[in-house]
Amino acid sequence: VFVGELFVLLIRVAMPIHVICSVLQAANLSKVMIGIQRLGLFQILLPAILLHGTFDFVLFLLSTLQFIENDADSSYDIISIVLSIVITIGGIIWAYLSFSNVQKIYDSGYSASRSDDFVGNENL
Repeated sequence: VFVGELFVLLIRVAMPIHVICSVLQAANLSKVMIGIQRLGLFQILLPAILLHGTFDFVLFLLSTLQFIENDADSSYDIISIVLSIVITIGGIIWAYLSFSNVQKIYDSGYSASRSDDFVGNENL
């Protein structure tokens, strides 16, 4: 049991899922701040919640199945590694595309020099 828990912990530490989730949140928040989209807090956080939740669910599910079956071989460990890498790579691609969309807007000459460019900041 203890070895399985350590394995899940090591995978969670090794994969940069928190950084990827931060990029997803920042990209969505940037879209709101520059006025491209009107999103609520839940909509800003939802992509990161889905990615992180899927990542954790897969790891914990496979660890639980390994414990229930009292499986001593490494088949569940290998599946855990492969799935966590696939989910992480998918998250990296998703975050890159989200960030690239916001970066294109900034590169096209967006500037927040007028007060009406700031969403929700009418006092500027």
